Amino acid sequence: METFAQAQSYVYHMEPDLFTPGNILFSDGSSLKTTDGSTTKSIVGLATSAGYVYSKGTSARFSTITGFKQISRTQVVVCDLNNYILRLVDRVDLSTEILAGSSRSYGLDDGYAAKFKTPYGVVQDPRNPDKLFISDYGNNRIRSFDMKTKFTSTLPFSTVGYTYPNSMSFGPSNDGLIISTNHYVMMHSLSQSTQQKLFGSPTSGSDTVISPINDAKFNTPRDVIALSDSLFIMADRSNHVIRVVDHESRLVTRLCSGEAGTRDGPSEVCALSSPTALMLQGDYLYIGDYKTIRRVKCESDSPYKQLSPISAQLQYQSISSLQSVS
Repeated sequence: METFAQAQSYVYHMEPDLFTPGNILFSDGSSLKTTDGSTTKSIVGLATSAGYVYSKGTSARFSTITGFKQISRTQVVVCDLNNYILRLVDRVDLSTEILAGSSRSYGLDDGYAAKFKTPYGVVQDPRNPDKLFISDYGNNRIRSFDMKTKFTSTLPFSTVGYTYPNSMSFGPSNDGLIISTNHYVMMHSLSQSTQQKLFGSPTSGSDTVISPINDAKFNTPRDVIALSDSLFIMADRSNHVIRVVDHESRLVTRLCSGEAGTRDGPSEVCALSSPTALMLQGDYLYIGDYKTIRRVKCESDSPYKQLSPISAQLQYQSISSLQSVS
């Protein structure tokens, strides 16, 4: 693991930058920035200066940007967490405007005058680009927003429910909306309107390097990348590790030591502070941490192609050891 770029606060979310190809677009505290690793440029807001100011560029103020989604090359939908709104950022003129919600007024109202309570993450429906899904952290709900009609609704949920939903992503089928909660990760089927728990338990905890999937516990899981229907990478924020969850082997492994820190190096010594954001680009897995973006080189010939070689090796060794015991 190596340090790729520095930040000023928590890196909550990252995406390949559509406006500046080759760069990474990331949220840094209460700001949105872009970086190529050597040069970082602020787009809107200031990382360590929270507030609400309707303005352009770094004169605008946000109150923690936990999530965003590039809906085009020049437009970014931003979750302005503690202002309870979605804002639209224009990459050309750096303007910001309210897209949905009521500034500094929270609630659970649907319709054309919707309200949110700490909207954490936002994703675009891969089947309908005009629809956004928002994890409404404080309301324990997943909301849907139509960008054409400006109408907000709330997704139905079963007894599984949502407990502080935060980071979201889609599985390979584009039907399964993957949702992280404070202790476990679940999937919402858009076609069936049903939910199922993918992994984790109702209570937080920590594990050893290798754990059976049914015994694994997490502590504030955040970004999840689905490599397949059965293989996932997850940022286990408060346990200071990256998890690799394999439903086929029924095992959970980890990347980094589990100690809170900022050490680079191989798996047995590297340390993460608060890993929150994950992104695959080129040959690297990028990790958004506190005041830094780290990265791990991926090997094309590893048993799990898109995982770090360290994690792949751990996974392989754990399976081999269990087979030898049996």
